[in-house]
Amino acid sequence: SPLPSGKESNDRVTLEWYLARDLNDVPRHARAVVVVHESGSNMAVGRLIARNLRLQGLHTFLIHLPYYGERRQEKRRPDGSQLVPVIRQAICDVRRARDAVAAIPLVDQAHISLQGTSLGGIISATTAGLDHGYDSIHLMLAGGDLYGLLKNGQRDAAKVREDLERAGVTDDQLREITWKIEPTRIAHRVDPQRVWLYTADYDQVVPQENSDRLVAAMRLDPTHHIHLAADHYTGIIYLPFLLKEMATNIKAAPDCRTGDQ
Repeated sequence: SPLPSGKESNDRVTLEWYLARDLNDVPRHARAVVVVHESGSNMAVGRLIARNLRLQGLHTFLIHLPYYGERRQEKRRPDGSQLVPVIRQAICDVRRARDAVAAIPLVDQAHISLQGTSLGGIISATTAGLDHGYDSIHLMLAGGDLYGLLKNGQRDAAKVREDLERAGVTDDQLREITWKIEPTRIAHRVDPQRVWLYTADYDQVVPQENSDRLVAAMRLDPTHHIHLAADHYTGIIYLPFLLKEMATNIKAAPDCRTGDQ
């Protein structure tokens, strides 16, 4: 990890490579996607996305976020008081993952994409605002105004809020720490033509108003903000359609490394 936590197992970043193959089952040269998983401990949705995009001819790399998967050696993850250092490390790891993927000979460096869902979507949104390392960004169930999201969101957001309260984090402290990792602070830096956001109209974890804040900060065209008639969990029924659209956009995108726009 470029921003080590001091715990050896956590500082070794894992990337699961889902290898794209041709019709003869031979590994192929292809574009790639770094997939940033949701908050579920088994990373099931992230793995589902990675496998599906691989079947559509793309190399996919599922990054294990700090204290997930191979990086988790203890029974419990850090409590809410460690939110900022954990998210900062995650952002740095996702940013560096692009360089690791680009070094693989089978990866077509013409276009390396970033895809994130829920927690992974928020981390990916912030990463995208740092620089233009990734050539396209595909966010699902993500939003801005982390303070408001944690104060008002249900289910997963409520669990984080409860962890923070148990850690003794006050409301003023919550506002301060979430601002340090707030995606809308640097969202104006992204190229809105290279970002797609998929949100659920009845999402109670990442409410629509939070998604709208991110849309406004990124200046996304309505064609790049896709609404789903679902909540945070039932939206999975749309996944086959969404991933087909993502793969089509990624494979059809111009070569971003040669200036062919």
